[in-house]
Amino acid sequence: MTSQVLLHKDAQKNFNEKALSLLPLLKKGRVPEFTNSRLDPEVTPNIQKVVNFPDDVEELSFIHLDKNGEENAKTFIQEKNLIGFYGEDYKNFIRLCEAIHKNKSLNKITSFETLKDIIFKWFELKFNHKEKTDLTTFLLEKVNHLVEELEVLIPIPFMRISLDFDFGKIRFKTLKRSFIDSINLPTNKKENLIGQTVASIKLLAEPQRAIEIASQEAEKAVSLFRFFCSSNFNLRNPSFLGLSEEISPKQENYLIANENKITSIHYGIKGNDPSFFYVHNQDLELFKQCEWENLEKLLVLEKLNEFQEDLLNALLIYSKNAIEKDVSLKLIYVLIAIESMLLKDKSEPIQNNIGERMALFIGQSLEEKKEIVSLVKKIYDFRSSFLHHGQQVSIDQSKEIESFLLYAWETLRGLTANSNKEGITKAKFLQHIDDRKFS
Repeated sequence: MTSQVLLHKDAQKNFNEKALSLLPLLKKGRVPEFTNSRLDPEVTPNIQKVVNFPDDVEELSFIHLDKNGEENAKTFIQEKNLIGFYGEDYKNFIRLCEAIHKNKSLNKITSFETLKDIIFKWFELKFNHKEKTDLTTFLLEKVNHLVEELEVLIPIPFMRISLDFDFGKIRFKTLKRSFIDSINLPTNKKENLIGQTVASIKLLAEPQRAIEIASQEAEKAVSLFRFFCSSNFNLRNPSFLGLSEEISPKQENYLIANENKITSIHYGIKGNDPSFFYVHNQDLELFKQCEWENLEKLLVLEKLNEFQEDLLNALLIYSKNAIEKDVSLKLIYVLIAIESMLLKDKSEPIQNNIGERMALFIGQSLEEKKEIVSLVKKIYDFRSSFLHHGQQVSIDQSKEIESFLLYAWETLRGLTANSNKEGITKAKFLQHIDDRKFS
């Protein structure tokens, strides 16, 4: 596989002209003084980090950050002078990088940070009269050199599978010893990796862009896979199915004292210990009866229709409820997802329309439809009580909330089943539901 980076001739001409117009704006400043790897803030107030400290000052690298931690300049060192773009010139440099990165063939294979560094390297070489080619020629040559076919594997800490399988663009697989032994790592770290489930994807890109895309696709795939978790309609046992940053257990540390003496110390995980989400072969067969195919389409289709885009966004929000222990937040995620699909616009009354449309869509009998309408009203009242008044969930409320959660899941399942119908839009779907009132 090879990369095919294409830039229209007119675009190349435009980018090269803008680059040349920026070249004279590179400004000189003196290299900041520092002792013991610490910068003097009075001399260099806008430089927050020194990347490295070699013996040769020419090899120094700096990251320039404002008080909010945002980069606000980019520099290199030449003959003990700090040279770069500052202020409005830096913003114009970034605008040039952004315009170039909008090119689809570049965007697919190159991260913005990598592209920015390559472009700035051209400015450095051009300033020092060490580069004869124009910017776009230099850029495309460097990008093509960096791009390669890579497999990125992202661990899913609390998932275990009995068989490798594909879902969306991701392959869920178990790390085998034969694969781990090929990695140059200490033995104890290798042992920790063996048996872990990972989200794997093969990409043609430079390394940083491959990691970005893999993270995005893995997060979407794992999020939609949570549609199959029982925690979607269970208040007591949240799932830990997610990438590391999503599901890190919350720490609970405290000391108890009596008469000015510490009597006990606690360091541990708040709530239940994390539990694994096991996927056996029979589980996969069951999941495939629950809109697996249509969920996958939301992940793999290059172009989604309007209804599918809305549904994908709703499901990604909904998926957060499965890993949420706080009841009020769990309800917020579920209700936002349902509202985004069952309301025509922001001006519609919420409770009545949500209750009626859920009832008309999934209710099987008159009694069940009435139950859904009544239940939805209670849920909005519960949410307000939990969120604004800090009330605890009673046993009876728990049963009603879990009944609602099951109805919400069935609603989203039904919406997913309809997502692949030709010509479907949210407006047409809601009109069809409303028309059932008179059927």
